Amino acid sequence: MNQKLRDYAKLLLSENRRFNLTSFKNEEELFKVGIDPSLQAIDFIKKGKCLDIGSGSGIPAIPLAISDEENAWTLLEANHKKASFLLKCALELPLKIEIINQNAEAFLKDKENFFDTITLRQVKLTDRLCKMVVNSLKNKGVFLIFTGILTSLNYKDILLKCGVKVSTKELKNKVVLLIAKKI
Repeated sequence: MNQKLRDYAKLLLSENRRFNLTSFKNEEELFKVGIDPSLQAIDFIKKGKCLDIGSGSGIPAIPLAISDEENAWTLLEANHKKASFLLKCALELPLKIEIINQNAEAFLKDKENFFDTITLRQVKLTDRLCKMVVNSLKNKGVFLIFTGILTSLNYKDILLKCGVKVSTKELKNKVVLLIAKKI
């Protein structure tokens, strides 16, 4: 296992005691439910500019940024405390990631931001957010959503209404990856 991933896990669990960043209780659970499923999605990440919406504790973006340093990651987090944690990760690990402390709708209104890959985990997908995400994808860009089995059915309907091609992949520990491709 990559030492940087272990360092990230230790940093997250240490800071979690102070700031309540995540529900993961220990390193084993963090790897099993958070990091490992994130890494299973690496083959679906398009090379180039990547955006993670609602980055929170850094999953899936930080494990993906650690595992593939070629991509330029932007981590979008509205909560100041969580954005500060992400900045600490960027500095201490160190990682070439940009942290933006702003909500998704405000950030995605800027029509100059286009991404090859956009990821989402633990953020509610609405029709409005879906349209904004699809409009922020480059041609043939991909939108990856990490979710549970039941929620994936509802999200799949929302994605189809947004005019993207959708497929699913079951990851470890009952995590479903919805893969939406802009046509």
